[in-house]
Amino acid sequence: MSYTSGKTPSISGPWESQMVGFLFMTLPTILYFSFSESSKFQATIGKRVTGLSVVPQHEGSPMFSKVLLRNTVKFLPWELGHLTANLAIYSSTAIPFWIYVPMALSIAIPVWWLASIVFRGYAPYESISKTCVCLRTST
Repeated sequence: MSYTSGKTPSISGPWESQMVGFLFMTLPTILYFSFSESSKFQATIGKRVTGLSVVPQHEGSPMFSKVLLRNTVKFLPWELGHLTANLAIYSSTAIPFWIYVPMALSIAIPVWWLASIVFRGYAPYESISKTCVCLRTST
């Protein structure tokens, strides 16, 4: 006999949906980026293909804790977008006003980061984690 007795499991509400999404989409993505960027390659597959790597702002290899912080902060808007969608989908009446807060943040934070990259040359999550993305040098 299977765990679900042959019935498709259902999600009962927005917070359960949020947790399932976080555990099966966001967390694996953050961990993939973090393990890849703290490996000997210091890069995800895409960064390796384009010749980029994540390095600490000071000498040495990026520590897992730093790239985990980097990627957690980097994917925060993505998770806020999921939260907004889950809360809106499960809302039985008009969308409550407070849902617009994570919605606005999920848009405003990437705009701020883009402006930071354009005007300062790096994203805020790089300064928070003391890492940066650089062209790999061949040795």
